[in-house]
Amino acid sequence: MMNLRVKFTKGYEVKYVSHLDLMRTFQRMLKRTGYKVKYSEGFNPHMNLTFALPLPVGVTSDGEYAEFSIDEQISCEAVKERINQVAPKGIEIIEVSEKLAPKFKEIKRAEYTVTFETKNSAEDFKKVCDLSEILIEKKTKKGIKEVDIKPLVYSCDFEKSDDKIIMKLTCAAGSEENLNPDLLVKAFEKYIDNCDISYYSIHRNQLVFPVEYEF
Repeated sequence: MMNLRVKFTKGYEVKYVSHLDLMRTFQRMLKRTGYKVKYSEGFNPHMNLTFALPLPVGVTSDGEYAEFSIDEQISCEAVKERINQVAPKGIEIIEVSEKLAPKFKEIKRAEYTVTFETKNSAEDFKKVCDLSEILIEKKTKKGIKEVDIKPLVYSCDFEKSDDKIIMKLTCAAGSEENLNPDLLVKAFEKYIDNCDISYYSIHRNQLVFPVEYEF
């Protein structure tokens, strides 16, 4: 039995695939490999497949993680090559490892690159991140609630490139606290006078483990 962790990309081609559909896609991929993947026991067995942290719809990524087990003993490189052979365009396995520590629940932050097409300056965006509080309406299980997302923004740097602003964002990510970068974009539109964002894209560079993690 091999307990495996895979690191994979979610590209532009599948950016609008929901987390639930991504799970189904991975299940089909693993079935197509022919590997004996471990299933749960009971009357309704299902594939034991877990993901580190759901990626918001519309966001691409270079660093997502999933775990599963197979009842075989082969090289991690062979597993990587086999899954990539059956993966749809937009999903690529970057690494495969038997190292499962630190645990997914220990992830507390993530790094993003957000690119804006805008006529506003980098300073306009920076002033919002420098506010003592950033209040924005957020949809919760109990309805719409105004929340302060400032404590969830750990760092944000901006640079101007032609008619684009590129933001490097590090923010809270995990089961306890989590910031969807879309909320920060809404805050920019709220706090910046004459805000002119014609288009923006969000890319998750990586999920940050509490200690340095290498495959």
